[in-house]
Formats: sequence, structure tokens, C-alpha cells
Amino acid sequence: MQVSDTDFQELADEIAREIVSTYNITVQDAVPLILKSIEGDFELRKSLAKATDSKTLKRTSGYKNAVSRARKAIYYHLRQYKGTSAFSGAVGALGGMPAEAMTNSPELVEDVVHAVTHAHVSTAERSNDRAAILEKIHRADPAARSIVDVGCGVFPLLLPQSMYRSLDRYLALDRDELAVEAVAAYARLLSDRWLVSRRWSLEDGWDVLRNDAPDNGFDIGLLLKIVPVVRRQSRHLLDILAKTPAKTLIVTGACMSMTKQVSIERRERASIESFAEQYGFQVADKFDLSNEFGYVLRQP
Repeated sequence: MQVSDTDFQELADEIAREIVSTYNITVQDAVPLILKSIEGDFELRKSLAKATDSKTLKRTSGYKNAVSRARKAIYYHLRQYKGTSAFSGAVGALGGMPAEAMTNSPELVEDVVHAVTHAHVSTAERSNDRAAILEKIHRADPAARSIVDVGCGVFPLLLPQSMYRSLDRYLALDRDELAVEAVAAYARLLSDRWLVSRRWSLEDGWDVLRNDAPDNGFDIGLLLKIVPVVRRQSRHLLDILAKTPAKTLIVTGACMSMTKQVSIERRERASIESFAEQYGFQVADKFDLSNEFGYVLRQP
């Protein structure tokens, strides 16, 4: 039997409907990813040509391997912290705004900032909790004059200008060049020399940032959704994370998986509590947001 593009489209639709019951993605968004993962698949094409019905097709290795590849494609797509093209375009638009835009076109700046933050997955997830998390940061140290944000993404763009005016320094750190570029562009529009972004990773260590830190360290260190990730992927770097030069750490974890419709809260809590115990931090407070929870830790 001749296999047409329509056959592949219908198959991608069927696989998508099966996958969306597990993953955080719609059929409409899943289909193009699936088509790309199975195009040129000779084994699948052969299975389609031979199968007499859907049940027979699903028993073939060609179909099973195709579904496995489709799941991987969707998983890695959902693991991205940013929608690459949308995020890149939004950051470019922010960087291209004239220095006086904040004064002359504040609504336009707000629209572009919204585009940047909503194209960055981890920041977009937090946008509905913006007021709540800002309150938690303030409550952790109402007199704070300095903040270091480790793995900042574009979270600094969610902070109100009034908060920056109360700070002497906000150091935003990330290994992603585009995220650092976005924060730098925003700082330029604010005409705020206290907001500083640096491309940095834990492997670089803290010594390379000594000129950016206050003499007595920072008042608050933000470790938002980073401790469980480092613990899973690069446990040897936890020592550096624990040495974040701040008197108070706000450490958060995710309630739900970024990719699947399953709760990971228990695992993430265990990871953060183990981190606190291992390095002797005192738990001063706990809080819950809609899809995130946090601990306020004090240096021993």
C-alpha cells in the first residue's frame, strides 16, 4: 500500500492525542514536533504500508519506535526554559528600544517586557504569583539593600521599579546569554546602575564576582527553583551554591513537573530540606505559591 503525507499527518494526530494525556502540551502544538520526529522514518512507513488496521500497526516495532521518538521530542521541547524564537525576538525588541522609552513610551516598554517574560517558561509560570513572591522577598528582610539572584532567567523584569529604588545592588546571574542580555537591556531603560547582569555559571565560582558584591555580602540571595536541579544534575556544585554570599537565602522548588502532568513537590521539598540540613542552614520561614513553594534560610 502506498503511504501518503496524509497518512503521516493522521498518524501524528493519533500519537499526539495519546501523548497529551501525559505531557503538558496541546495536540495542536504536539503534532508539528511529532511530524518532524517521524519524517523520513522508513521503518514506520513500511509498518504503515503493511498494517491492515490500527491495532496491528500499534503492535509493530516501527510504530513503537516512532512513539518513543515522539515522546522524547516533546519532552526535550518542554524542558526548554524559553521558547527560543519568541524569546530571542522579544529580547531583541527590548534591546532595540531607545534609552528614553521608559519615560516617553512606558506602555510600549510594558508590552515588550510582558513578551520577554512570557516567552521564558520558568518566569512565565511565576507571573501570576508576582505580587506574592515579591511580598515573600520583602518579608524575608524588609531592610534589604542588596540582592543576588542565582540563575535569574528574566525574573528581574517582574520586579517593580519602586523595589529597585530601595536597593543599592541587584546582581542578576545566569549562564544563558539571552537572559543576561534581556536584564541588561531592562537595566539600561531604567537608567539604574544598581541592576547588574552577568553571564555566570556555578563552575565559575564566586571569586570572579568579588567586584560586583558588597563588602559584607548580599542581604538576600534568590535561589529560585535551582537547588533541586543542581542536586539532580550536578551535585558536586552544591558546595558553591551553598556559599552564595548572602545572609538570607530564599530557596524555592516546583510543585508540578515542567513536562508531565504529575506532582514533583514531595521530591523537590526533600531536595531543599536535605540541602539546608547538609550545609547547616536554619529554616526561618516557609511559604506556598500556586505552583511553587519556598523556604527562607539563614546562614548558620
